[in-house]
Amino acid sequence: MSKTRNPDNKSYSFALWNRGHLGDCIITLNFLRRCCRRDPGAAPVLYCRTAQYFHELRLLADAFASRIEFREWPNLQRGPRGAVDAWLGADDFLFRHRSDGDYPLIYRDLFLKVSKALGIQSPIETPLDNLFEIPRPASVRCDFDWLVINAVPYSRQWAYNEADFDYLVARLLSQGDRIVTTHRLRHFPHIPSTWDLRLPLRTLADLACSCKRIIGINTAPMHVAINTASFDSLQDVYAMDNRHYFAYDERFHRCFSIYELVSLLMRHGHLRPAEERRFGLGSRNAPAAAKRELPTKHPAETRKGRIFWCHIDDPRNIGDQVACPIDYADLPGERVDLTQPVGALDASAIVFGGGGLLHGDRLTSKIGRIAQASRKLNPKLRLVAWGLGANEHGRHSARYPDFLKTFDLVGIRDYGNPWHYVPCPSCLHPVFDNPASDPIYDFVIYEHFQVPIAGLPAAPVRTNNADRREFSDVITFLAQGDCIITNSFHGAYWGLLLGRKVLIFRPFSNRFLGFARPLEYCDESDWREKLRRCARYPDYLAECRTINRQFLFSVRTLLED
Repeated sequence: MSKTRNPDNKSYSFALWNRGHLGDCIITLNFLRRCCRRDPGAAPVLYCRTAQYFHELRLLADAFASRIEFREWPNLQRGPRGAVDAWLGADDFLFRHRSDGDYPLIYRDLFLKVSKALGIQSPIETPLDNLFEIPRPASVRCDFDWLVINAVPYSRQWAYNEADFDYLVARLLSQGDRIVTTHRLRHFPHIPSTWDLRLPLRTLADLACSCKRIIGINTAPMHVAINTASFDSLQDVYAMDNRHYFAYDERFHRCFSIYELVSLLMRHGHLRPAEERRFGLGSRNAPAAAKRELPTKHPAETRKGRIFWCHIDDPRNIGDQVACPIDYADLPGERVDLTQPVGALDASAIVFGGGGLLHGDRLTSKIGRIAQASRKLNPKLRLVAWGLGANEHGRHSARYPDFLKTFDLVGIRDYGNPWHYVPCPSCLHPVFDNPASDPIYDFVIYEHFQVPIAGLPAAPVRTNNADRREFSDVITFLAQGDCIITNSFHGAYWGLLLGRKVLIFRPFSNRFLGFARPLEYCDESDWREKLRRCARYPDYLAECRTINRQFLFSVRTLLED
């Protein structure tokens, strides 16, 4: 029987498997609800990673609950036999999609693919079909100015930090705005939260109709709050996501960082300018830190021990050489080259970073052994990761070693990591203090010395095989191009800092996935088309410097305690 047409309304079953988190399953549920609405004979089965999702999903299924069956499937590597994989990340679908982070368009294409595998007609024909169908409440008043969705993201779509929301909510409250959150903020217990009230996501869908605007991380509550009932009444939606957002119309905005969000709210007239505090927005102790001044003295020797700064000091790779924060931190210590044999270090503190130190099992395990052995020598040892990142060739996702959980302070250069997002500290180099000169070439090529770039027209070319003393010359070279075509992480990073367009040529490592701005990827066949789609990010340098200076404050505080 063809499932594209079922005139006799005969019952038939099909199964989908989604290994993602609750938000992914909710989006798949919307697809299944619409399948049931179109074809009364459909009796779908949805496999989820945990039965904990079933309560929320059944409430959202509404009238179709009796026809959609939910089953638990904890195996995240292989789905049940006969079930079609509906996860957005399956087969690198999200990574390979040619959209600028447009979630509705991405999901429309995903469900076209899923429907083809099922042999049915997709009910998601337009981007607006991704909206959950919710009956509009009989009486709706805009009782709240803001619905703040501060649920913790588990798919690395945002570098979550509760202090970011403390800062943002404090600014909104200071101007008299009415706020409701999804999760309680410790420093603002008087603000109502749906989590404290134990309200299900179905109720959140109705609550969104009583809110003028939404600020939120792209998590499960966001997928429910933007629904058919609330869509027309919402004035603005600010999605906090490092890559994707709901691009339905001009009311929907994407923010890559808390700094960009605050700037955007001020530009739209929703937030009054205020004097910035000295504490970092990323500080976990922001309210206490606000009362303190930056230390003026080195914390050196206060704990009667040495500070070691461990990084890769490869004379063939200038990115590794200039990425160590000791060059910019105004803190004492000794360099340790991780390319050399290193045992336990008798130290008061060890700082690892920056650079792509999470590079395969050999180097990653070496860092773990150094940290573990050194802490045996000194149980009070402070361990810090500063601006290091994932760097595994051939992988399309990042993974982080368990030993980082034992560190006292972790700042990873990959945006959306489970800890603090701290970009490479080389942004603090004084070479970036002055604005770059005007470009003289349409593009320049900056290639990794081990992976030459071929197949492009003649253009100025330079490799990353240089000494730190040549750093000024490297930046001058990059600034000559209006666009930088590169397969070097630092070539892309420095290009963004310069305000240039950046085009990644044949990315060969997961290190290229951690930028806090969307970049274009190309090869020799489509580089011209991708070049036209490249964007500039003039606020990127200031953001990276601000984050690193705030992290420096956290490091100083840690070393003084």
